Amino acid sequence: MNRTRSVASLVVQNRYVLRDGQVMFSDHQPEGLEVLSYRSAADEQTHLLLTDTAEVMFLMRCREDVHHRFV
Repeated sequence: MNRTRSVASLVVQNRYVLRDGQVMFSDHQPEGLEVLSYRSAADEQTHLLLTDTAEVMFLMRCREDVHHRFV
């Protein structure tokens, strides 16, 4: 009997918080953005976007692949 296992690749999503409190998830890295980053006890990476410029650059960089979540 031939048994095969499919292994789904795990994509780590970074959590971004806009200055108005909206939470978004993206696999893009925060390099070049003005952010305050921290890691939670559950080992989740969160980046607080600190300026209008950082928010605009983030949204332009991510466009359609950003996932909104309401918490």
